[in-house]
Amino acid sequence: MPKIGLRIIKSSVAVALCFLVYFLRGQQGTPFYSAIAAVLCMQPDTSNSLKVGWNRTVGTLIGGFCGMLVLLVERYWLPPQYPALPYLVTAAAIIPLIYATLLVKKPTASYITCVVFMSITVSHGADINPYLFAFNRTLDTLIGIFVSLAVNNIRLFWREDRENLLALDLGRLFQVEAGKQPYVRVHLKRLLERGARVAFFTQRSPAYLMRALGGVKPEMPVVVLGGSALYRVAENRYEVLETLPRDEVPRLLALFARQGPLLCLYGDKPHAACVLRRGACARGPGLL
Repeated sequence: MPKIGLRIIKSSVAVALCFLVYFLRGQQGTPFYSAIAAVLCMQPDTSNSLKVGWNRTVGTLIGGFCGMLVLLVERYWLPPQYPALPYLVTAAAIIPLIYATLLVKKPTASYITCVVFMSITVSHGADINPYLFAFNRTLDTLIGIFVSLAVNNIRLFWREDRENLLALDLGRLFQVEAGKQPYVRVHLKRLLERGARVAFFTQRSPAYLMRALGGVKPEMPVVVLGGSALYRVAENRYEVLETLPRDEVPRLLALFARQGPLLCLYGDKPHAACVLRRGACARGPGLL
């Protein structure tokens, strides 16, 4: 049986806090929308939670504002003898709504934008004060988002060790079952977010390193190519890189070819690294 993880516990705490805020507001609004937003914004790590929370905030503001505009149009300008007309207006408004999320470069916010918009226009257009509902609907979602972000950023009482250096071999670290690799990456992100001193090393190239880490960006340089170079993931550059004149490369390769199979070539755009090894260089973990 899988364990109950911290994300599950935090989701429950966030929903409880949304209900608490609802009572503190004098039972104004609808806590259902706050609770849903809190659960949807809860992510395994802080960086993803901030990204998702910001996207949903932008989407909620766009959807809420456009929802109130459409309610205004439906109430004062659409003839009441055509009951199907408001639904056509709502359907047509989806096009500029999604396009607006593209204009602000938040395409992943299109979902929450449309959800907020339609929850305002479809179900509550005939309310006595639909604008108050639109305001409360937007506010409820924002409350859920901010509560989720706050809970996800709470640090529990753990002992932080920032004196010792934790060295991890990527080759062994990701030799796990395929289903457990995302689990490993989540815990790596948590370690780095807490300020742990983590150093990675690998026999392979930075290209393999970037694929293996899958979005995890350590601050410390990574030992790559079996100790031949240091690479900074966040800056996408080698710590020390010496370049040769282009006209010297063919002569150098010819010299190595006469000496036997001692040369390993690592292709990693925009560079190509040459690594000398003792003995034959077989195609294996050290190569792309």
